[in-house]
Amino acid sequence: MKDLPKKIKKLNKLCDQLIELLVKAYIILLVIEALTKIV
Repeated sequence: MKDLPKKIKKLNKLCDQLIELLVKAYIILLVIEALTKIV
């Protein structure tokens, strides 16, 4: 039970990384969509 805060911190870090990845993927998708519209 004592290491619960540590686990939560680790989980938060993972969630942050996941959100960052999702944002990057979304931006890349938008860029690709924009490029295909130009072509």
